[in-house]
Amino acid sequence: RETKDILTAWKNTRVLKRMGTEYPFKSAGIEGATRDFDFRQYLTEDEAQIVDNAVLRLKADNVEHWAVLTAFYLREISCSKQA
Repeated sequence: RETKDILTAWKNTRVLKRMGTEYPFKSAGIEGATRDFDFRQYLTEDEAQIVDNAVLRLKADNVEHWAVLTAFYLREISCSKQA
């Protein structure tokens, strides 16, 4: 997989964990509303842990790059807004 795809799946996995549910199709929405299949990509917990460790190494090596990466993927702040 491409790095961008892995990071997007990592974001989806980590956001899902913050929601407190492992069932993304049940995590949001109005009760009784129809729910479509969730097409977002996710990582297994082992894969997400590997990415977590790589992101932490990036933080140790270059905090500015880490800040841009986490702002873009975890807080959804575009690169143009960050610039």
